Amino acid sequence: MLRPEPPPPRSQPTPVKSLFERPIWFTGVQNALSQEEKLAVGLSMSALFEYRRETYNWVNDRLFSLRDASNAMFTFGDFKTGVLISAFPYLFGDSEVAEAALEAIVVAGTRTVIVKHITGLERPRTVPPHVGPTLEGFLNNFPSGHSATVWAWATVLGEYYDLQWLTYPVATFMGLTLLSRSNTHDFAEVIAGSMVGHQTALESMRSRGWLEPRTFSSGPLEVQTDMGVDQVADSNPALQPGGSPTTGAGRFLARTRASYALNDDLLMQVRYDTARRVYADLPGNNLDHNEIELRLDGRVSDEVLLGATAYRDRVRFLELGPWGKSGTPPILSFSTAPQFSNAFLQDAQHVGLDLHAVAMPAEGWNVGGHLFYQADSFVPDPGLSGDTFGFALSGGTLDGQRDPGFQVHLQGGRASASNQFGRTFLQGGVEGRIALTHRDQIDLSAWVLTDDYPDRAVSESGTTLTAQYSHRFGEDIWAWVGVSYEDRSAPAAGYSRTQPFFRLNGSF
Repeated sequence: MLRPEPPPPRSQPTPVKSLFERPIWFTGVQNALSQEEKLAVGLSMSALFEYRRETYNWVNDRLFSLRDASNAMFTFGDFKTGVLISAFPYLFGDSEVAEAALEAIVVAGTRTVIVKHITGLERPRTVPPHVGPTLEGFLNNFPSGHSATVWAWATVLGEYYDLQWLTYPVATFMGLTLLSRSNTHDFAEVIAGSMVGHQTALESMRSRGWLEPRTFSSGPLEVQTDMGVDQVADSNPALQPGGSPTTGAGRFLARTRASYALNDDLLMQVRYDTARRVYADLPGNNLDHNEIELRLDGRVSDEVLLGATAYRDRVRFLELGPWGKSGTPPILSFSTAPQFSNAFLQDAQHVGLDLHAVAMPAEGWNVGGHLFYQADSFVPDPGLSGDTFGFALSGGTLDGQRDPGFQVHLQGGRASASNQFGRTFLQGGVEGRIALTHRDQIDLSAWVLTDDYPDRAVSESGTTLTAQYSHRFGEDIWAWVGVSYEDRSAPAAGYSRTQPFFRLNGSF
């Protein structure tokens, strides 16, 4: 990139307090990346989260030789070192350049610190895992602050003085040394921190007119990546032997959704979710949950849509369950794969196909139906497998995540596992949304369900009620607070619980 024109001379330098009055603090990254770049970033970040432990161990072992240089290179990502390097342009009379670099460091550092303490992800080899708001230093690892700092000053100085050949390799090598250090950062954290620092620096330069704003023409591809956390005050007592309650659970979620219009009547969609669920008092139930799906929708007419979805759903437990790896699992509700498999499994995978149809019989109304089949496999016991098939029906006026309306649901089916048990299930519910303002809404839902195990002459029933309030900050951030009540009756382990929860989600 050519060096931009030097800034015009000014009679007085910008006071430090102006760094906190500039609009860069409130600039999102919605328009910083193209749709193709968002897709590449979102899918790669989700994959790195799904294989977090594997990639960390693989890279850390192969970068062992860099550990001798890691202490020296580590300082380039230190905030104090970044400030000193960014101040060098003052010596040559380029005060505006120094201020741009300092601004990038301060803003990037503030952004990473906020995200770190909200997500609360532990270091790669810290046990037990952790998710959720925290002030503990070893439990606020995402994204990497050192990577954000080094890329902030390296971008401003490199682009302005045409020294990309020097500053970018230094920043890259510093990131590699982070990966070589024991229990410091994994690949996803280094890449995320580098992106925060680089994009913040570009925003700082564009705000001064040194770089032209990026513009993108609209096309058939639309991508959105979301990252968020939620905290539940009380967790599922059915997961604990004897049914005793736990004190809380946290979840971190990264989600990428992309849609591509093949033509006027055919739409292809891809979704990749990576989630980590951590229970406060049940370390054996801490798990990674990953799902990827490919969906194809075709418009038959202006009122009818037909489609199919293929998906893979994977659950991996981060430690052994409270009952160990062997032995007989307790008789629980079997209502979800984690509850069934956690007693003696480390990995559960579900592959399925969903055929669906949606009709719009009147303005603002929709009616839909699904038929699905799912094959289940469990590791490390390859002999244990199963399948699930069923249906789902829905109808109402809800369309999207923000529009007011209501929807009625009914679904049911049958599940089995290696002929060990058969289960039929049926559940119905209704959900509604009330828009208070263009930024505030209330969501309500009520569900009833029944589970029958004919082989064991066991029958269960339950009710779930949920109410939540949400507020949108700007265009990129949503926050939810709410409460859920669940009552479950079962011969072996009936329970009821009330769960206050909080959720925070940002998108780009």
